[in-house]
Amino acid sequence: MKELPPEKGIRNFSVIETTLEKIREKIREIYDPRKVHYIGVDAYDDGNKMEIRYWFLKKESNVVLLVKAPFDYGEKVPSISDIVKPAFVQEWEIADLFGINIEGRVENFFLTPESPRAPLRRGDKLGK
Repeated sequence: MKELPPEKGIRNFSVIETTLEKIREKIREIYDPRKVHYIGVDAYDDGNKMEIRYWFLKKESNVVLLVKAPFDYGEKVPSISDIVKPAFVQEWEIADLFGINIEGRVENFFLTPESPRAPLRRGDKLGK
């Protein structure tokens, strides 16, 4: 594996903090599939709140873009799958694993109905 020079490392990183209400707008502003590669989506649960984080890579400049928005447990999270087509797979995965209410998701896409609900959630275990 070829090692990247320091200028191609973590220093080429940009964070865009936003709200759930504006996350789709922010992603529309930065995402052009010819110039920006969709890396993925993940979620973070600190035990009190959650955060959804979408990762992108600007192809020419090799800059990683992180678009993130905090939200409360139970709050509905808008999907970006109409903007970034493959995003739905990972959105549905984190919805199952964290118990996130993502718009348009299919329940038990990755987990069976017998599986524990939201196994990766730290706080507010689905109201239990």
